[in-house]
Amino acid sequence: MWNWDLPSDVLNGPADASPDGIYNFDERPPYNNLAYGLVAVCVSLTIAGALLRAYTRLCVVKKVHVEDCMCQATITFVNSIV
Repeated sequence: MWNWDLPSDVLNGPADASPDGIYNFDERPPYNNLAYGLVAVCVSLTIAGALLRAYTRLCVVKKVHVEDCMCQATITFVNSIV
């Protein structure tokens, strides 16, 4: 249907000019350290909250319901993805 014969330098090159004129995709700026730290803090708080809830249900209330097991399974599943 479409027969576009474009040169390979157009197809393999960048889509637009770089703002600083440098095309270096191998060395990215280190902006992801903040994200790693934030994810680590959030996962740690989630695990601490889940353990506190499990302790309260098992040792203080001494009664476990289905929703408690589902909550723990969901938190474990979500933290395993991250």
